[in-house]
Amino acid sequence: MLAPSYSSPAETPKEVVFVLDNSGSMAGDKIKQAKDSLSFCLKSLRKNDRFNVLIFNNSVTAYKDAMVSADDENIKAAIRYVNSFNTSGGTNIKMALSEAVRMFSNSKSALKLVVFVTDGIPTVEETDVKKILAGIKTTAQEPGIRVFPFGVGYDVDAYFLDRIAENHKGISEYVLP
Repeated sequence: MLAPSYSSPAETPKEVVFVLDNSGSMAGDKIKQAKDSLSFCLKSLRKNDRFNVLIFNNSVTAYKDAMVSADDENIKAAIRYVNSFNTSGGTNIKMALSEAVRMFSNSKSALKLVVFVTDGIPTVEETDVKKILAGIKTTAQEPGIRVFPFGVGYDVDAYFLDRIAENHKGISEYVLP
């Protein structure tokens, strides 16, 4: 369950970008577990929330071009969208997180959250963890975005995912198969 570390009214709207790694390293039980978790999160959104889903490997594919309302139709369509992908390719974490940050509106009233589901091992384009962290910090600081990494599997780069969470007032969680 995701929740800010401070108390906020239940009515506070959220803008959530779900980012799912579908690279080859997520094959098998990891991708099934990740898709099931993402479906649960989507079904947990409230009517006044807005969301988008990004699927990434070598490139990033968005469910929609912008945030959408968390109505029943969009949630069902987003779940179908997530389930339509198979694993393949490398892991372009820098591009995925940069695109996630770009999705947010300028709304000052909404909580802005990124749920980042991956094994956390960058393999495409920028692979230097320190450079990726510096780039993410620069792009996500201004809008007050909180990032919640979820590492899936045994071969997770926990150090990297913990730093992402630490730099963006999130919490990292890890799920074993």
